[in-house]
Amino acid sequence: MPIALDDLATTGLAGGRVATLQPTDYESAVSVRVVEAPDVGKLTVNPDNSLALVLTGSDYSGPLQFTIEIEDANGNVQQQTVTTQVSPPTQGAGWGTGSTHYMLETDDSGDLVIETGDNHREVYVSGSDDALTLADIAALENIPVSQVTGAWLAANPSYGSNPDMALAQDAGDALWTALTQEVRGVANPSSHWLRLEKGYEYDSPALFPRGITGEDPLNPVVITSYGEGEQPVITGDDVYLFQRPFANVVVHDLHFTEEVRVLGTDAGFSGNVIFDSISSSNHGALVFQHLESATLRNAEIHDIEGKRDYDTQDWQGHGHRTSGLFAGDVDGLLIEGSSFSGIGWDEGFQRDGNGNFGQPPTMWTHNVYVAEDNTDLTFRDNISSEASSFGAILRSGGFIEDNLLFENNAGLVVTGGSYRDIGHVGNYSLLSNNVVTSAAYKEADFIGAVSLGLVNEGLDTTLVNNIVAHLADPGRPEELEYKLYSNGGLNHTEDPYYDDTAIYNWIGARLTETYADQNIEDLDQAELAAATAANLAKLLLNDPNADASDLAEWIRQNEDATADELNAFFQAAFDRLPESRDGSAEVRFIPNELGDGVRWDNRMNWSTGDIAGTMAGDNVDLGGNWVVYGGTHTINGLDFGNDGQLDFHNGRLNVLGTTEAGIDGASVEISSAGQFWLGGGYAGEGDFDIDLDGGRFANTGTITGDVNLFVDDGQALLSAEGGDMTFGQGDELTVRGRDAQVGFDGARNQLGVISFEEDSELILASDESGLGQIGEFRSGAFGEATNVNSRIELGEVNLTVDLTDAQIGNGTYTLLSADEITGRFGSIDIQGLGGRGATVVVDYTNDVVSLEIGTGSGVTLEQVGDDSQVNVPPTDPVVDETPDEPVVDETPDEPVVDETPDEPVVDETPDEPVVDETPDEPVV
Repeated sequence: MPIALDDLATTGLAGGRVATLQPTDYESAVSVRVVEAPDVGKLTVNPDNSLALVLTGSDYSGPLQFTIEIEDANGNVQQQTVTTQVSPPTQGAGWGTGSTHYMLETDDSGDLVIETGDNHREVYVSGSDDALTLADIAALENIPVSQVTGAWLAANPSYGSNPDMALAQDAGDALWTALTQEVRGVANPSSHWLRLEKGYEYDSPALFPRGITGEDPLNPVVITSYGEGEQPVITGDDVYLFQRPFANVVVHDLHFTEEVRVLGTDAGFSGNVIFDSISSSNHGALVFQHLESATLRNAEIHDIEGKRDYDTQDWQGHGHRTSGLFAGDVDGLLIEGSSFSGIGWDEGFQRDGNGNFGQPPTMWTHNVYVAEDNTDLTFRDNISSEASSFGAILRSGGFIEDNLLFENNAGLVVTGGSYRDIGHVGNYSLLSNNVVTSAAYKEADFIGAVSLGLVNEGLDTTLVNNIVAHLADPGRPEELEYKLYSNGGLNHTEDPYYDDTAIYNWIGARLTETYADQNIEDLDQAELAAATAANLAKLLLNDPNADASDLAEWIRQNEDATADELNAFFQAAFDRLPESRDGSAEVRFIPNELGDGVRWDNRMNWSTGDIAGTMAGDNVDLGGNWVVYGGTHTINGLDFGNDGQLDFHNGRLNVLGTTEAGIDGASVEISSAGQFWLGGGYAGEGDFDIDLDGGRFANTGTITGDVNLFVDDGQALLSAEGGDMTFGQGDELTVRGRDAQVGFDGARNQLGVISFEEDSELILASDESGLGQIGEFRSGAFGEATNVNSRIELGEVNLTVDLTDAQIGNGTYTLLSADEITGRFGSIDIQGLGGRGATVVVDYTNDVVSLEIGTGSGVTLEQVGDDSQVNVPPTDPVVDETPDEPVVDETPDEPVVDETPDEPVVDETPDEPVVDETPDEPVV
């Protein structure tokens, strides 16, 4: 809650959280200004002149000091220095910010937008009788079947390249393995697509060859479908992605009937995995473990049962446990837009587990189980119903919003990572706009809690606008014949930071005052009584006899059903509908003390109560805050405020109009799959600093200076679709290594210009990937080929070529290339030559600037052709006298292709990970 600034010295601050601070008479002040910022965290001024101090992302504890200046209505100016004490964060992992999620941009329909990289091929596989088997291909080619190997198919790309040449599974497995498996222990990155035809079953296909790796986060390897009909059905053995490091993998539009295990390894990075629009049944549980960044979205996980040794084996409570999704040791877990129902039990069960009947519910099986060792969990827009026990156990804590849970024995629990006395090692939890309704009351020999709503066991948990209503339907009195007791609509084992949960009618037949209604004052009692799952089912099915189980079945049959739309039925009765608007607005970021205070995708942090970019015409003001972006949005204008920072790790933001900042400038950090597209230029008072370590920065407008750009990895489209970018006096462009792609791309042959003014700085540096350069390149954003008219204007830029981090061998290296190069260098400095000689060649005839490294000493400048703007620098370039370093030839090896005729026989039977999923059950 807000803290008076004068009280801060005595109250102190909670570490790792957000505080709203109120200076004396702040509401009547003309202005409040931060004079000296604290050494830790971010201190900004809110629109009402209160202060936001954001300590999110820091585990600091100890003294903290800052100074502000206040001007009152009479023009009096007073400075105030405040010293306070910050206590250690109560949750070990602090707030999750979404920065470790792996997510691509989406289109207007919410579907993934997936680009292909430079190493791309599509493999079509079909279960049709017309699909080409290995024997069919051998007959067509008049060669022995033994010669038609994966390597042979890779060298003959007509096979499997389109639906008319689709391969049968034996040939498809061979080709897909040859294209994507690692070679002699080294990954073979690609953006290949495996397409399975819809309407067929595939028995244990080779979906995940060892070491399968996408080219990069923006250009993943993809396993998906094609054609018309039902999703391709994967049958046979359990599916494994494991044993060797893997990365940048998207699985889309498949149906699994057996368990899918995605298991990382200690041998290297494993992660950046998206399972999108999949479905599963039978034994098709999904397991994520030991990963960096895993996403499940728009999935339908229904009617999963545990595995038995034989069909009539008696059911074991713990031994046959399962989950729709189990996640353990995942850093960056995103679960959104998915439906989980009927996991781990069947109608007609016997409570003693008689094997001749369906599986009975137990306390060990849940629709979703997120273990305590996960971090940065986002669980939103999901529907979880008819669970054996909990609809969702989220032990790690996280950002949990807009979910619907109904007909579960127990709804949802968060524990902040606390489990088996390890302490609260997880994230803070924010639960907002969730609905829990219609408790189940399934009973069996090993059942846990029944009729349980929400459980909070985390420290300083925030609960905002949640609803827990109707343990039993008041319109169906027969439910109270068996729903005897309530285990509580909301149970706190730890004090929450904030809680306004509305609880209504969460009582069984044997009433108890302990579970009385709360936070429903002044609401229409008739509307509350009518807000039941059964009444929602009646509306949707147009059936006066429908009940909650019919609602669950309707959701199974309607893949377009969303939690937001269903929740609105309940929220309208409880006066808790999320904010909405019809048009664009001026939207201000205001860190909310109840939550993380940094997330773009948290509606609580925005002045409108919904997310900036909900409307394409929004003008967004970050107010000088640090903001972590998430989602896909298009906005009109962007104002960073003074010293604002925006981080992109996933998704895409398009700014159509002008981007601005205050006198202290602004900064942007981009990595992984984050994209930042500027269309209206930059008009800030201070410098605009952009740090690119992956992802993409794209300029489609005109930027005329005050920009510093450091590119270590990823794509910097300084000129995209005809954009112009100028680096002015004192501005700096650094390109480090060949993994950094910098320059031009487009599709319409528009003129794009990269300009440097006098005394701007261009630094091209080397690393283990090679030497940085600038030119045209295919980004993947504009189709299969680059089509631009490119120009580089040197304008007396100071050139530095820095070879000190990774020395490269003798040879000729392109530094700059374009359709036209004009101008001259103001100075040239070659560092790290190691006693060798170098020549910078400016070739105006071919419009290339190159660096020639060889024997000799010193640095020379050579000009080829003529340019009216060019004058040879009057002084000799600076020569680096660094002592000789060993010469290393870092020319990359050609890709190794394994031409071995026979495919290697790989036993991929895994050692099953030992996972104890036994939850601590609430005391009944």
